[in-house]
Amino acid sequence: MTQSHSPLDAFDEAPRVTACDGEVVISGSLVNAAYTLSAGRALLASLSEALEEAERQLAPANGAGNGLGKEKRPALRPGVV
Repeated sequence: MTQSHSPLDAFDEAPRVTACDGEVVISGSLVNAAYTLSAGRALLASLSEALEEAERQLAPANGAGNGLGKEKRPALRPGVV
């Protein structure tokens, strides 16, 4: 096993990510944290799922189907957590 040289605490699990009332809620360590590769992938997957769910929650209020209320969100870049 190699020793990490990162000054950050490393986490084996991604923070909990959910959607609530059209917002993405992140619970746990996220800022200034290092994640193992599998935890990073899990974080990206859960963020994507929560974003989609938040969009579904807002769709009726934003006039779903007519293009109103659709906000553009920046694309996630590989390697950026």
